[in-house]
Amino acid sequence: MVLRLIVLAVLVGGCAHRPRAAFEAPVPALRAALRDTVATRRVHVAGEVARTAILADRARAVVSRVDGEVRAHVVVSARGRVEPGLVEILPGSDAELAERLLAVLPQWRFRPAERRGGTRVRQLVLVTVRSRDRHTSVDLQPAPRPEP
Repeated sequence: MVLRLIVLAVLVGGCAHRPRAAFEAPVPALRAALRDTVATRRVHVAGEVARTAILADRARAVVSRVDGEVRAHVVVSARGRVEPGLVEILPGSDAELAERLLAVLPQWRFRPAERRGGTRVRQLVLVTVRSRDRHTSVDLQPAPRPEP
Protein backbone atom coordinates (compact mmCIF):
# COMPACT_ATOMS: atom_id res chain seq x y z
CA MET A 1 0.00 0.00 0.00
CA VAL A 2 2.79 2.42 0.90
CA LEU A 3 4.58 1.59 -2.34
CA ARG A 4 1.42 2.37 -4.33
CA LEU A 5 1.15 5.75 -2.60
CA ILE A 6 4.78 6.57 -3.36
CA VAL A 7 4.39 5.59 -7.02
CA LEU A 8 1.17 7.59 -7.26
CA ALA A 9 2.85 10.62 -5.67
CA VAL A 10 5.69 10.43 -8.20
CA LEU A 11 3.31 10.08 -11.16
CA VAL A 12 1.08 12.92 -10.03
CA GLY A 13 4.02 15.15 -9.19
CA GLY A 14 3.56 15.05 -5.46
CA CYS A 15 7.33 14.87 -4.96
CA ALA A 16 7.82 18.42 -6.22
CA HIS A 17 8.08 19.64 -2.64
CA ARG A 18 10.50 17.08 -1.23
CA PRO A 19 12.08 17.80 2.12
CA ARG A 20 15.72 18.86 2.08
CA ALA A 21 16.82 15.57 3.67
CA ALA A 22 15.61 13.63 0.61
CA PHE A 23 18.30 15.28 -1.52
CA GLU A 24 21.05 14.68 1.02
CA ALA A 25 20.62 10.92 1.40
CA PRO A 26 23.39 8.85 -0.23
CA VAL A 27 22.43 7.17 -3.48
CA PRO A 28 23.13 3.41 -3.30
CA ALA A 29 23.20 3.01 -7.10
CA LEU A 30 25.93 5.64 -7.41
CA ARG A 31 28.00 4.02 -4.66
CA ALA A 32 27.59 0.60 -6.31
CA ALA A 33 28.64 1.98 -9.71
CA LEU A 34 31.78 3.48 -8.18
CA ARG A 35 32.75 0.07 -6.73
CA ASP A 36 32.22 -1.79 -10.03
CA THR A 37 35.54 -3.10 -11.39
CA VAL A 38 34.35 -4.46 -14.76
CA ALA A 39 36.28 -2.43 -17.34
CA THR A 40 33.27 -1.56 -19.52
CA ARG A 41 31.17 -0.46 -16.53
CA ARG A 42 33.89 1.22 -14.47
CA VAL A 43 33.33 4.83 -13.42
CA HIS A 44 36.52 6.86 -13.60
CA VAL A 45 37.31 9.65 -11.16
CA ALA A 46 39.69 12.65 -11.16
CA GLY A 47 43.17 11.74 -12.31
CA GLU A 48 42.17 8.53 -14.10
CA VAL A 49 41.45 9.97 -17.54
CA ALA A 50 43.48 11.77 -20.19
CA ARG A 51 40.63 14.15 -21.04
CA THR A 52 37.76 14.96 -18.69
CA ALA A 53 34.08 15.25 -19.65
CA ILE A 54 32.96 18.74 -20.67
CA LEU A 55 29.62 20.24 -21.66
CA ALA A 56 29.24 19.93 -25.42
CA ASP A 57 26.31 22.30 -25.77
CA ARG A 58 24.87 25.20 -23.87
CA ALA A 59 23.41 23.88 -20.66
CA ARG A 60 19.70 24.42 -20.31
CA ALA A 61 19.09 27.14 -17.79
CA VAL A 62 18.77 26.22 -14.16
CA VAL A 63 16.75 29.32 -13.35
CA SER A 64 15.98 30.20 -9.76
CA ARG A 65 14.37 33.22 -8.14
CA VAL A 66 16.36 32.76 -4.98
CA ASP A 67 20.11 32.97 -4.48
CA GLY A 68 21.74 29.67 -3.69
CA GLU A 69 24.07 26.89 -4.69
CA VAL A 70 23.67 23.21 -5.48
CA ARG A 71 26.45 20.67 -5.82
CA ALA A 72 25.92 17.22 -7.28
CA HIS A 73 27.93 14.18 -8.24
CA VAL A 74 26.80 12.88 -11.63
CA VAL A 75 28.07 10.05 -13.80
CA VAL A 76 28.58 11.06 -17.43
CA SER A 77 28.33 8.04 -19.71
CA ALA A 78 30.72 7.15 -22.51
CA ARG A 79 27.99 8.47 -24.85
CA GLY A 80 28.01 11.91 -23.23
CA ARG A 81 24.78 11.76 -21.25
CA VAL A 82 24.07 11.93 -17.53
CA GLU A 83 23.23 8.38 -16.47
CA PRO A 84 19.75 8.15 -14.92
CA GLY A 85 19.80 7.16 -11.27
CA LEU A 86 23.48 7.99 -10.88
CA VAL A 87 23.06 11.51 -9.52
CA GLU A 88 23.65 12.51 -5.92
CA ILE A 89 22.82 15.96 -4.58
CA LEU A 90 25.43 16.82 -1.97
CA PRO A 91 24.59 18.02 1.55
CA GLY A 92 24.16 21.75 2.02
CA SER A 93 22.60 22.29 -1.41
CA ASP A 94 19.59 24.54 -1.92
CA ALA A 95 16.49 22.34 -2.32
CA GLU A 96 14.78 24.48 -5.00
CA LEU A 97 17.92 24.70 -7.10
CA ALA A 98 18.47 20.96 -6.65
CA GLU A 99 15.01 20.20 -8.04
CA ARG A 100 15.63 22.45 -11.03
CA LEU A 101 19.01 20.87 -11.69
CA LEU A 102 17.51 17.37 -11.56
CA ALA A 103 14.91 18.47 -14.10
CA VAL A 104 17.45 19.72 -16.67
CA LEU A 105 20.29 17.19 -16.26
CA PRO A 106 18.76 14.65 -18.71
CA GLN A 107 18.84 17.34 -21.42
CA TRP A 108 22.53 18.15 -21.05
CA ARG A 109 25.02 16.76 -23.58
CA PHE A 110 28.69 16.23 -22.78
CA ARG A 111 31.85 15.43 -24.65
CA PRO A 112 32.70 12.24 -22.72
CA ALA A 113 35.91 11.60 -20.83
CA GLU A 114 38.63 9.68 -22.65
CA ARG A 115 41.50 7.46 -21.61
CA ARG A 116 44.78 7.54 -23.47
CA GLY A 117 44.23 6.29 -27.00
CA GLY A 118 40.83 7.97 -27.28
CA THR A 119 38.71 5.32 -25.58
CA ARG A 120 35.58 6.96 -24.18
CA VAL A 121 34.78 6.11 -20.57
CA ARG A 122 32.25 6.88 -17.84
CA GLN A 123 33.33 9.60 -15.42
CA LEU A 124 32.19 10.99 -12.08
CA VAL A 125 31.78 14.76 -12.38
CA LEU A 126 31.08 17.37 -9.72
CA VAL A 127 28.49 19.85 -11.02
CA THR A 128 28.18 23.15 -9.13
CA VAL A 129 25.34 25.53 -9.98
CA ARG A 130 25.29 28.98 -8.39
CA SER A 131 22.39 31.40 -8.64
CA ARG A 132 22.79 35.05 -7.68
CA ASP A 133 20.51 37.91 -8.73
CA ARG A 134 18.77 35.58 -11.23
CA HIS A 135 22.07 34.85 -13.00
CA THR A 136 23.15 31.24 -12.97
CA SER A 137 26.63 29.82 -13.45
CA VAL A 138 27.53 26.16 -14.00
CA ASP A 139 30.92 24.74 -13.10
CA LEU A 140 32.09 21.19 -13.89
CA GLN A 141 35.07 19.46 -12.34
CA PRO A 142 36.29 15.89 -12.36
CA ALA A 143 35.31 14.51 -8.97
CA PRO A 144 37.54 12.48 -6.68
CA ARG A 145 36.23 9.18 -5.37
CA PRO A 146 33.76 10.12 -2.59
CA GLU A 147 34.08 8.76 0.91
CA PRO A 148 32.01 5.58 1.51
